[in-house]
Amino acid sequence: MHDLLHTATSFLAEVPDFGGGEAPPGAERLLKVGRWVMWGVTFLCVVGFLFIGAKMVNAHRHGELEDQGKKLGIALFGVFIIGSATGIVGALLG
Repeated sequence: MHDLLHTATSFLAEVPDFGGGEAPPGAERLLKVGRWVMWGVTFLCVVGFLFIGAKMVNAHRHGELEDQGKKLGIALFGVFIIGSATGIVGALLG
């Protein structure tokens, strides 16, 4: 888990490339807020995976594992979208 948080925070430390031009006044504060939001969302994703994993163990004991697999797939898709958010926006703007 430490490696995941280290990877997430090193990824979040990078400033997204919005193209040329000069940043407006106060842009550094906006990027700081964006990094905090991204860190919070990453934390929630990790907690969500831990929660889904615990539910999968419990469901396996009761023979109801199929429903949890769907929830895991949805969570993985959400993490993919969150992780590629700056790339998607960059592609749409560029």
